Amino acid sequence: MAIQREYGKVRATVDSILPGAELIQLKGFANGNESYDVAKETITRGYTKDKFQGLSDKTADLKVMGQYWIGAVVPKGYIVIDSDNAAEGERIYKLLKSEGISFHSIRTPKGYQFLFKYTGEPFNQSVKWFTTLGVTIDTRNAQKGYIVFPTDNTEGRVIEHISGTDLDELPHYLIPRRVADSIRDKETGFIDTFLLDDGSRDVMMTKWRGRFWAWNMDEEQYRESMMLIWKYFIDDKDSFPDRQMDKHIAKSMEFEYTPAIKKSNMLQSIN
Repeated sequence: MAIQREYGKVRATVDSILPGAELIQLKGFANGNESYDVAKETITRGYTKDKFQGLSDKTADLKVMGQYWIGAVVPKGYIVIDSDNAAEGERIYKLLKSEGISFHSIRTPKGYQFLFKYTGEPFNQSVKWFTTLGVTIDTRNAQKGYIVFPTDNTEGRVIEHISGTDLDELPHYLIPRRVADSIRDKETGFIDTFLLDDGSRDVMMTKWRGRFWAWNMDEEQYRESMMLIWKYFIDDKDSFPDRQMDKHIAKSMEFEYTPAIKKSNMLQSIN
């Protein structure tokens, strides 16, 4: 007698953090593929079109058994922030947990993905952009981007955290603001402000403060971002105490900035 198999394992797992997301087939390690980058590529087409219907529950489970990977298209009302830097991702994770932000998180072989609600104005997907925390992120936008979803055959990719409450909106300090390459420290992997020796940190913080004004930050966002930098991205607080950061913040309030013609991401106006 044939064994009746129940399907829907992938669907149920996806719905635990991205309810209603359409499922698509990725190349995975099927057919002899051994390249991680190739494995993330999609086979399914047309997933950005209106009324797209993804894989059925049964098909998704069968594809995983065949060593294909499954992608989850980010549904309307959500956004995924992708950190491919493991050190930065760990600090973002600690920040969000400590600050009481409601989010879901996936740990990936390269870093972390953070899931939030997003009901603001649509914007283009961003690749390697800086936030006001000084970390580099990519975005996976609703109905435009997809994520490789953790399944039994995606080694090193797991759901790290599921919030027990409704997700918060994307925090302003994780909004992509400017392309990163021009101001990233190529050796440390961090923005040049952070993890510096005593003495140089003041100079770099002054530079970073100037960038905030160039990005049209309001005073409340500026203060919060600067203090989060101090709390979670500056390790040596003995040589750079909070009163030193307070001085930077107070000094910046006296500064009158004339905006440059070049604009940062249109998300700059979101609170």
